[in-house]
Amino acid sequence: MQLIREIFNKYSFESAIFIGLSFYTFFYFTPSSYGYALSLLGMPGEGLIFGTPQPVRSDEWAVWTPYLQSLVNNNFSRYNFLSIYHEDFRNFNALPIFDWAMVFKPQFWSFFIMSPARAFSFSHGFLIAAFLIGWKQLTEKLMGHYSYASPAIFILFSLLLFFSSFVQGWWTTVGPVIAFFPWLMLVFLRWQRNSFFYYLVLVYVATVWLLSHTYPPLIISCGYLGLFLICAFQPHFFSNFRRLIFSFLACGVAIALVIFYYQDIISIMMNTVYPGHRVSAGGETHWYLWLSSFLPYITHSYEEAIYGGANICEVGTVSSLLPLMALCFINYPGMSYKNSRDVLILLLCVLFFSLWMLIPVPALIAKLLLLTSVPGNRMLFALGVMVNFLALSLLLKQETRFTFNRVMIFCVLLFGAWNLHIIYSDIGLFHKSSLELMAIPLLVLLAFSVHKNRMGEKGARVSLVLIAFLINAAYFAGFNPVQSALPIFNAANSSVVAKLKIQESEDARGWLVTSYNTGAVLNGLGLKSFAHVLIQPQLVFFRQLFPELPEQEFNHIFNRYAHIELYDGNKIYSPSSDVIRIPLQRVLQGGVPATDTQTTVVAFDSLSSVLPGGEFDSIAISDDKLIVIGWLMSSQKHYALNLQELDILGFHVLPRPDVVNATGDMSLLNSGFKLILRLSEQNKAMIQREGFCFASISDEYGARAPVRVKADALLDCRK
Repeated sequence: MQLIREIFNKYSFESAIFIGLSFYTFFYFTPSSYGYALSLLGMPGEGLIFGTPQPVRSDEWAVWTPYLQSLVNNNFSRYNFLSIYHEDFRNFNALPIFDWAMVFKPQFWSFFIMSPARAFSFSHGFLIAAFLIGWKQLTEKLMGHYSYASPAIFILFSLLLFFSSFVQGWWTTVGPVIAFFPWLMLVFLRWQRNSFFYYLVLVYVATVWLLSHTYPPLIISCGYLGLFLICAFQPHFFSNFRRLIFSFLACGVAIALVIFYYQDIISIMMNTVYPGHRVSAGGETHWYLWLSSFLPYITHSYEEAIYGGANICEVGTVSSLLPLMALCFINYPGMSYKNSRDVLILLLCVLFFSLWMLIPVPALIAKLLLLTSVPGNRMLFALGVMVNFLALSLLLKQETRFTFNRVMIFCVLLFGAWNLHIIYSDIGLFHKSSLELMAIPLLVLLAFSVHKNRMGEKGARVSLVLIAFLINAAYFAGFNPVQSALPIFNAANSSVVAKLKIQESEDARGWLVTSYNTGAVLNGLGLKSFAHVLIQPQLVFFRQLFPELPEQEFNHIFNRYAHIELYDGNKIYSPSSDVIRIPLQRVLQGGVPATDTQTTVVAFDSLSSVLPGGEFDSIAISDDKLIVIGWLMSSQKHYALNLQELDILGFHVLPRPDVVNATGDMSLLNSGFKLILRLSEQNKAMIQREGFCFASISDEYGARAPVRVKADALLDCRK
């Protein structure tokens, strides 16, 4: 018991994190926006504990979580046999595939002993714990010898990093690689002389890091971040030739293991149009986005981006008020330049990252430095971490002065940064979110306490980091909602999926062909959906389906990481780097137009009465065809039209989870439709004289017609 007490006292923060992890897993908590996918399936708020699911986090709810669900459904085997594409689960995002590499995926070991929902919760909690403890210990290892250092500062600093906009915005995608990075650094910094075990640990941790999220832009930028940190804080590392060589060889072994693991897919991905042929030349980042690493919160208002038409994740940085605090409160006349080598190297690192982001670099130099694989915006994490490390090191090494004049200077600069957005946004002066202004009264209180000698030098530094952390937490602590993992893995048993399986069974190929595009969500629920996300291109599959496409055009469209989307059009094309759009008609069974042979249509005047129900979303006349899209209060495929000549060219049943969400009636899941009619002269005259009327007929609701018609020439069918 005495030993336990001593451990807890020495590692109180770490102990609290592990207790929190146990609590977190017990209640199936997970920081997930998958609730957005559940809402699209007619299950809004299912298992949501806190916050609001973020549609912008499609990398998570539409790709990685569904892929993990699919892997569970496939009993953790390497290939997805429950998909029409039979894609490989080995990809740059780690998944708990039961193969030899599982030994290097500790965040997933719980899948051996827990239910999928609890293991999923544990994996996220494990990464949060790894991030908080790792960055706290790394910062303490690097700066613990500074004059004004204290454990509280390092705890608050790790929390500050965790609640930065970049980390919260991309957590459920890049969380593993930024959570394991400090542990790799700690291994480097805790070298044991002539120890084979040390190099074995280095190989292991380096492999864990590389496999956690094998995303070259982030790995390379973090590599440079680590190199500069070692140069700044442990320059003697490079003086020991034996340590340098063996450490280099250990990292080489880790890289070789990763290459061996991905040997089947590296060549495939390198030859893709996207991301394989994406090459960076430097100078791609706008100065305003770069500046947000120094002046936080200038690119967004609450959780809305206000810069460059980007989303909140794309403008995310590792930023805080610490750089502005260091600028305003360091006592410049009393600065000591003794032993300032570490600060100079950190400044050099900030300059290195900034030059790559802002200025084009000769191609040969960029290639030799591996920077051609790092788009400027992907350097934001490394730059932000280094800027905050630099600010913290200055605050912990140098004397500070908390005069009211300095507080006023801070206020003026903060007010200026607060309204800098007027350069690039339509938001007016003083109309942006103002949470950062909470720092002003807190700093006034801090200055007053220091002036009255109620707070010492170390306490003042703790207060500064605390204030910076509180502002970050106020902005971003609620970005990732807390979601129960149970509905994520139970949704496959829902009535929604049961109805979609019926639709899937009606296709002789066993495919689910629908324009309901939700990334990989449907496949994650056990459905063989054509609409999917393919991390690796499936060229053989699509070549068999579309043999008429010229080779160059075919390669440009399909040789990429992509969301496969079906739509009501005629052209196969790629509208953006990660999307492929395919006409729904081309995928329907046998290529037959979508006229549903089970659909019955009667004359509208045969109905005795019609009640309100449904809606026309759009009505268009094109090339003697009438195209109507909307939903009706029935999914029984019995309808009434007011036209005499029913030349139906196509009738598509569309899923409408939004209708289910609004009505609470699961029978209306397939109540959407797209109707295509040929307009004869008689029908044209009928529409001109009476308008267009379309009603549904069902045993439950009777005859129902839309309440609202979005065309002046059309009638309200209920009149």
